[in-house]
Amino acid sequence: MPAIIECPNLFKETGFRNPTDPKQVAVQKAFNTDMPVFPCWLYRRIRSSGIVGTDSSKETGGSRPSWVTWFPVKEKLNGRIDDEAPLLVDVGGGCGHDLLEFLDQFPGEKWKYILQDQRQVLDSAGDLAPMVEKRAFNFFYRVPSVAG
Repeated sequence: MPAIIECPNLFKETGFRNPTDPKQVAVQKAFNTDMPVFPCWLYRRIRSSGIVGTDSSKETGGSRPSWVTWFPVKEKLNGRIDDEAPLLVDVGGGCGHDLLEFLDQFPGEKWKYILQDQRQVLDSAGDLAPMVEKRAFNFFYRVPSVAG
């Protein structure tokens, strides 16, 4: 509701032009943030509200369990892990919520991970575990492959 209330002010300030910067819309003004609305700001708001749990035993996304709770990761890996290559590359991973759930499901494992998204999204993701490498990319340009 606060973002809707802020819309008339934003429209007037921008001369009633469509926004071109996803970090300059009514949500940012209403909540005094520079985080992108999706997925970082919204995900953090939902997670802090208790609607989305922080442990992997709770449902995430509202309608179904997180994939890390039901996919047989260790059985599929069967001990075949290359210590130099990342185990998981989360393309378009936002603030890393899937990676954080994965790390919660497998505490103590020293696997490597890569979180890929746009630079401004990664910047707003905050600090992640040391084994998670952030790599900025743009869907509209060719992305170098990740060896592994």
